[in-house]
Order: sequence, then C-alpha cells, then structure tokens
Amino acid sequence: MGKIKVNVVRDDAAWVAVIPSLKRTRVEERHLPNLDMAVRRVIAEATNVHADDIATIELNWHYDLGDAALERELASIRETRATIARLQSTLVDRTEDAARVLIAQEKYSVREIALLAGVSPGRVTQITPQGVGNFGRGVEVPPRGQGVTKAVREAARAAKSAAETVEPVPQTAALPRAEKAAAKRTRAPRARAGVK
Repeated sequence: MGKIKVNVVRDDAAWVAVIPSLKRTRVEERHLPNLDMAVRRVIAEATNVHADDIATIELNWHYDLGDAALERELASIRETRATIARLQSTLVDRTEDAARVLIAQEKYSVREIALLAGVSPGRVTQITPQGVGNFGRGVEVPPRGQGVTKAVREAARAAKSAAETVEPVPQTAALPRAEKAAAKRTRAPRARAGVK
C-alpha cells in the first residue's frame, strides 16, 4: 500500500484530516492525538485492512499551520526522530547479539562485556540473565562489584544449591516440637476456663 498522505488543518475547534488518495475523505477530531487512530480506522474500512493490522498502516502527515518555515522544521524534526528510533531498534538487536557471543565464550566478565559493547554492566545482565553462570571468568556465582544485580546473584546461588544433592531432613525430628506446641495450645484454654 505504501505511505498514505494525510493533510491536516486546524478548523475552528477541531483538527481536520483529509486523505487525498481516498477521494478526499475527511476525518475530524477535537484533539490532535485522537486523529491518528481515527484516520487509521477510516483507511482500514476503505481499503479492507484487518483490525489487527491497523497499526501497520504507514501515514505521511502534512500539517498546515499557516507558517511554511515552521512546518518544514517540524517535519524535519519528526523525520529525524523516526530515523533515530529505527537506528536505536537496530542497535539494541545488534548489542544483544554481540553480548550473547561474548558470554558464550566464557572468558569475559560483565564489566568487560559492558565496555566492549558500550553499555552499562546492568544492561548486560538484562540482555542475557541466563548467562549468569558464565560471568566472572567461570565463577558459578558472580562476585560483587562486577555490575551484577543482587537478584541475579541470588538466582545463581539458588540454581547452584538446587543442583547439589541434599540429604532430606527426617520428619520425626520436628515432631516432638509440634506435639509440645499443640499441648500448650490445648492447655491454655482449659486454664483460663478454670479461672472463670
């Protein structure tokens, strides 16, 4: 379908969007933030786009504010922000991939991976918390001071202790205590009843 051009003007107390490709269809909204979804719904109905795909419709907004220079500047700002968002999304994916490769090599600490990838140590642990057993050059529980959060260290300890075989504690050892507590509970009401 490609990008759909939408011309927007302010008309008294409402914002009016005109879609030239759809026989100059008009959409009116009192508040500008509501205009986006209203326009998408109209386009979806006119072009038989499924409701689940409304968000994927690409719109090319043109605002008529009565000041051509300001309109160009705002359009440039929006375009720059969209470019930054695309680059940021790509950068996050690339960073995660690189961090996973470094962790898989089992020879770099969290701080080293963070420096190499240009992110904080905390971000490294967020990217691949499952690799915590490999942090700190093969140390099973990462030592403090390597950018590893307390929660991550506790999770590593829990995984380590779960892996170890522990002798089950016999239930009979706790039985006398439970019997004594039960006896105290039953004696106390009788004593109070005798006082009354």
